[in-house]
Amino acid sequence: MVGPKLRFKSFDEKWTKKRLVELCDIFGRIGYRGYTVNDIVSKDEGVLTLSPGNITVSNNLFLKENNTYITKSKYEESPEIKIQNQDILFVKTGSTLGKFCYIENLDEPATINPQLIVLKNHKINPKFLSLLLGTINIQKKITQTRIGGAVPTLTQNEFGNYTSFVPATEEANKISAFFELIDQNIQLQQEKIALLKEQKKGFMQRIFSQELRFKDENGQEYPEWENKKLNDFADRVIRKNKDLKTNRPLTISAQFGLVDQIEYFNKNVASANLEGYYLLRKGEFAYNKSYSNGYPWGAIKRLDKYDHGALSTLYICFSIKKNVNSDFLVHYFDSAEWYKEVSIICVEGARNHGLLNVSVTEFFETLHRLPYLEEQKRISDFLDALNKKIEQNNEKLNMLVGQKKGLMQQMFI
Repeated sequence: MVGPKLRFKSFDEKWTKKRLVELCDIFGRIGYRGYTVNDIVSKDEGVLTLSPGNITVSNNLFLKENNTYITKSKYEESPEIKIQNQDILFVKTGSTLGKFCYIENLDEPATINPQLIVLKNHKINPKFLSLLLGTINIQKKITQTRIGGAVPTLTQNEFGNYTSFVPATEEANKISAFFELIDQNIQLQQEKIALLKEQKKGFMQRIFSQELRFKDENGQEYPEWENKKLNDFADRVIRKNKDLKTNRPLTISAQFGLVDQIEYFNKNVASANLEGYYLLRKGEFAYNKSYSNGYPWGAIKRLDKYDHGALSTLYICFSIKKNVNSDFLVHYFDSAEWYKEVSIICVEGARNHGLLNVSVTEFFETLHRLPYLEEQKRISDFLDALNKKIEQNNEKLNMLVGQKKGLMQQMFI
């Protein structure tokens, strides 16, 4: 019998093989129905145009602050791609080919850009159809498309001819309702994590602006914070990786800190010879003076994951003296408090390929306002507790996502 491994009771009918084009109508912007920069207008004058950037990694719609809007006349030219709730968006070209989302709670007129196609007029439960796009069967086909060419592209005809097994209407509805409950739990967990991160951000702003102060065991105020130069509490690390004491090339990830390049990028992007690199030891810090999204003046991270690693000499590395709490500095450098000093020494207009022109000497002369040592410990303990709470909730989210993936494998063919 053709059916999945795991089914709801009372369902035993065979699933039938269908092409996607048999399950819905598929539309996109082609030929004259595209638009140019002359058709782009302000939000007040135009209609929302959705792009791959409006689809999250968890297959939800995301309305950005910098959305594109096109003229109402251009919007009216293509009535078949006017977006409505219960439509499904799918990315057909580019690095994010294969991302998709089910549309709900859209409260304004919208259309799509040429990178997207829209699935409408469904002959089967639209939520079931969106689940179908995430199955191993469909995702394997998408992966094969990504392998070819510099800009992977899937035509509407190719996409429409994808095949998959589907159940009768009643079973599809039952499966859709079941996974909707799972998705609601995942969304609630994501919202909880986002709220915790916002709370932490708020606490950090209040702590480092000294709006929020801690007290000692006797309820007394700690001494006032003092300005210290970086070289007052840090020593530059310039030891080289001679004799290849480590073969682990490191890079800085905004989310994960100093990580193994091979693990992070799934390939070695460092120089083949690591002997000329710095040898960084666990507990030491590195400054990547390259600006990126969320890190306008670069990022400073501590090596925590490994005992040692090799780091490009483009980084500025340093160890911490005993007159400061290293755990406190991890949180301090995750804040924006040190940006002002670096922005002062960064030569105006000297950014080159994302690299900031920061002098090593001036970097170690930067001033940092630090609290009394005991208060540093209180601050780091408080923020560590928040991080632990976020980590625990991330683990719960990963568990929910893993459960959904496992059920998808058993409840679809």
